[in-house]
Amino acid sequence: MRYIVGNLTLIDVFYEPQRFKYRLHATNRSERLGFEMTGRMLDALPDRRWSTLARDHFLAMLERGGPVFTDHTLQATDTRIVHSRVLVLPLSSDGRTVDMLLSGCVWD
Repeated sequence: MRYIVGNLTLIDVFYEPQRFKYRLHATNRSERLGFEMTGRMLDALPDRRWSTLARDHFLAMLERGGPVFTDHTLQATDTRIVHSRVLVLPLSSDGRTVDMLLSGCVWD
């Protein structure tokens, strides 16, 4: 797992109201994007486009009840375009309710 560990993120899922908190933000993602999200809520992402994209991805996984894969291309800055592939997997401490997500991301 050494090749992917820096690209893995753990997200806590809260219900009523539905919210997401980064338990562990991938080190490679933090370095690439220029900000750290460990311990912060999804709403704290500095770019609303990213938080909306992430929320939609997380909600799709919860609705589906299983893994969700996406392929994104985003304008990160005026001159920088980011292309990534993201897989989100459900985790459950009781075997029924999804209370954490595992997200893996790779970039071109």
